[in-house]
Amino acid sequence: MKSRTLLFLLAGLPALFPLTATAQDALSLSLPQALELASLQSPELMNSRRALQRSETQMINSRADLKPRLGLSFTPFSYDRSSAFQVYDSRYNLTETMTSSIGLSINQKVKFTGGTLSLSEGFDWRDYRNETTNNTSTTFGNTLRFNYEQPIFRYNEVKMRTREQELQLETSRLNYALQVIQLEQTVTNAFFGVYRSFKNVETSEEAYNSQMETYNLTKHKVESKLLAESELLQQEITLATREDALASAKDSYQRTKDDFKKMLGVSLDMDIAVVPDVEINPVRINPEEAIQHALDQRLQLRQSQIALEQQRLQLVQVKATDKFSGDLSFNLGFSGTDSKVGQVFNNQSHNEGFRVTLSIPIWDWGIRKNNIKTSELSIEESEINFEEAKKDVIIRLRELCRNLPRYLNKIELSKKSIENAEITYKINNEKYLNNTISAMMFRDYQEQLTAAKQSYVNAIIDYKMQLLEIKIYTLWDFENNVSIVPFGLLNL
Repeated sequence: MKSRTLLFLLAGLPALFPLTATAQDALSLSLPQALELASLQSPELMNSRRALQRSETQMINSRADLKPRLGLSFTPFSYDRSSAFQVYDSRYNLTETMTSSIGLSINQKVKFTGGTLSLSEGFDWRDYRNETTNNTSTTFGNTLRFNYEQPIFRYNEVKMRTREQELQLETSRLNYALQVIQLEQTVTNAFFGVYRSFKNVETSEEAYNSQMETYNLTKHKVESKLLAESELLQQEITLATREDALASAKDSYQRTKDDFKKMLGVSLDMDIAVVPDVEINPVRINPEEAIQHALDQRLQLRQSQIALEQQRLQLVQVKATDKFSGDLSFNLGFSGTDSKVGQVFNNQSHNEGFRVTLSIPIWDWGIRKNNIKTSELSIEESEINFEEAKKDVIIRLRELCRNLPRYLNKIELSKKSIENAEITYKINNEKYLNNTISAMMFRDYQEQLTAAKQSYVNAIIDYKMQLLEIKIYTLWDFENNVSIVPFGLLNL
């Protein structure tokens, strides 16, 4: 599906969207399309995806380790010939042995107790010949053994390893999900950076064209002896300034486009144009609601909780070091040997065993005690940092929510500033045509109009970026009133 989408982006978009920023053969991208393209091509995201896949593979191995392990050993043929000197009759005793054996073993780790259960079955054939006495024998043997080993007076290592692997996998999924979310912020910022640069080119071009008209008009008046030549000189300086500003804006635009193309992973030779949605839909956000969403959903806070749990698991391991502990072992076996293979199972001997082993540390010079204290202090530090992180989230969200209405007001003020600057420009343009104001005064009004247009573009971008930051902080889309927690990524 994603490959088809990418093909669509690279081949079909120019036909679907009218170009507004560059030449008509450029690749036009809306923000959602840029985000999807970046998600497919971003090197950082691809590396994070590989790290996630490694953690998933390790988790699969960890779960498989809790399943029965079957093993088969087979010795088709073994030959041994030995010579031993017999003191009692002062001669060498030559023996020759041939064997063949096969064995099957089953091992099962018990998650809830931490013990290991094993079952083994073996069958062998043995041919023995004493060359000195010329005695021979052929026997068949069978051995069935059941064994269970259980650690006592210490933590369940099997369950502990499983939990550690689960936390590691969740951490990898959180990292990948954060990478996806942060990619949206990075791409959006770069996307509007390209749009801002384009609008600067557009505004600079308008200012240059307007100045060119003013320069031609001034030149005509000077040639008609209606203005002094000093006015024309001033207009030439202003025109050169506008031309330099336009060239600088174009250079900045090309540079931001190249950076954006690198981020998206597309060819630097491909021309692109951004098609932003600059419509403003005012959103009113309740700070307390935003804070609650952040505390419930913020992935960074969950990462801190996982780190705390991992430290607590490590504390359990530290406490178990050099501590009174033991092992319990129980085994039950049956074996039979006979010269006839059919009689091996008729006369079975059996054996049982039970063993308890205790480990009693006497003195470690306080090493265990100090290690426990160090781990406890680390946990206390992490708990304090976690609470401080929640406070930082609350403070930042309150600030963002307070500032959001100001950005809306700034947009409205910028609109009015453009209207006022356009009216003022037209009035003073008439005055300049009637020779009632100087060229320098008229230039100031041109610059006011240019600045008002740039301020309006910046106000729109600042508002959208402010709204996006709230969205990233809370993982809640307040425009559509839905959660953006990537559950699909967290439960792959």
